[in-house]
Order: sequence, then C-alpha cells, then structure tokens
Amino acid sequence: MVGADITPVAAQIAGQPAAPNLPFHAGGLAVLAVGFVMLFVAGVWTVFVAGIWTSNKKRQQARLRQRELQLDLAFDNISQGVCMLDAQARIVVCNRAFINLYGLSPDVVKPGCTLPELLRHRAEVGLLNEDPEQYARDILASIEKGETTTWLLETRDGRFVHAINHPIAGGGWVTTHEDVTQRRRAELAVEGARAEAERAKAELQVTHRRLREAFEAVPEGLVLFDSEDRLVMWNKRYAKMYPATSNIVHGTRFEDVLWDGIANGQYPAAKGREQEFVAQRLAQH
Repeated sequence: MVGADITPVAAQIAGQPAAPNLPFHAGGLAVLAVGFVMLFVAGVWTVFVAGIWTSNKKRQQARLRQRELQLDLAFDNISQGVCMLDAQARIVVCNRAFINLYGLSPDVVKPGCTLPELLRHRAEVGLLNEDPEQYARDILASIEKGETTTWLLETRDGRFVHAINHPIAGGGWVTTHEDVTQRRRAELAVEGARAEAERAKAELQVTHRRLREAFEAVPEGLVLFDSEDRLVMWNKRYAKMYPATSNIVHGTRFEDVLWDGIANGQYPAAKGREQEFVAQRLAQH
C-alpha cells in the first residue's frame, strides 16, 4: 500500500520484535510520572499538616477547658462574694460565696439576672433592709459617675456585710461582699467600752468637783491621804496654814511634807530635834 508505514513489517522480516506504537514520546511520560508523584506527595503532606493542626487544636481546646475549670474552681473558692454585672446591669458571672452569703437561689441569681431582680430576691429572703428599687437606683447612679462606693450593710438576721462596687471601663462593675460580722461586733464592743469609759470619766469629774467643793466648804484645814500616806486632796485653808512648805502637791508623802517644812522654817519647834519632831508628827498622823 502506497504511503503506508512499513516499519513494523520490516522489523518482522528482519526477525526483530516490533516497537509499540506510542501516542507520545518518552519525555511526556516522564513529565506525567513526576506530576503524579508531586500530587501524591502534596496529598500526603496536606493530610499530615491537617492532622497536626487538628491535634494542636484539640490540645489547645483541652488546655482552654482545663484553664476554665481552674479559673472556675479558684473563683468559687474565693472567701468573698464576687459578682460581675455588665453595662445593662445584668449578671455576667457570680461565685458560690456570693449566693451562700445571702442564702440566694442559684436559679434566680445567674447570668442574665438584672440588678433589680437580684435585689428583690435578696429582700424576699429577708436579707435586705433597704428598698430594692431605691437601692438599685443609688447603685446605678454611683456607677454612672464612675465612683467606687463602699457600703456597710446590716442584714435582718444581725450580720454585717462590707460591700464595694468597682466600676469597669466600658460599662458594668464588679461588686465584692465580705461578711465582717465578727469584726464589726468587736468594733462596736470597743466603741461601747470607750463610750462607757467616757461616761465614767465624766461622772468621776463631777464627783471630784463636788468633793472639792465640799472640801472648800470646811472652814478648817482639811487634807486627804491615800493608803501609802501620799497627798490626794486638800483645801485652800490647809495650804494657807503651811505657807513655807513648798511641796504640797499631789502624790507627796506626808513625811516629805514635814521635812520640807522643817527645811523652810515652817516648824520652829523642830529646830535641834528634827528626827524626834518628825517621829511625833507621824505617830499622831
């Protein structure tokens, strides 16, 4: 056949096997093989990277959950009651100590509960003396001014709670509540004792003044000594009777008064017999 490819026929005549009739040359086959290898490698790498990313994400999530659990545990173990409210005066988070402090229901005091609802609930359980609505307005007014406020609350069951409201930048606030009953009672006891001491002091001053007036009303010289023979009180008449004696002051012993008088010529009869004179006066005293 004219124009036909006789290469396979010639090869058979020559006793050699005929080469296959390829649709493209060997270089194209190599390129195709490299492409398949690259796709395979890329797929394996993608699966490998995806596996690593998924594993890392799971580990990160596990760490975050663990951290959240630790924070929740720490938050609930704070001795003070802590409650955070947002800019709309709704509870964001509240620890167990806050709920237990006022005997509140966790079904009411939870995220989303509003400040008025919280205060009304406190009034319902009998641990709020103030009007809930007015108390809420007072709190919100101070928060709007950015003021940190401190409150000493006395509950109906006789406990004292120290509360502090801390405004937060961007709105909302954190409130901390601490039972200070024992401390407050100790303070009240000290204040009561101080008031009683002041009252007793005032009464003593009145008594002393009246006694002084009684001493001055006596026309003779009058003097009062304590158990150790020291001067406590005397009237003006007594002091005038011994003008030369210079140590007639509170706390001076009677013997020292005598010796001072002798030294200053108060007792002429004692001259030359000072010891005997002092002994006689002490015996008579």
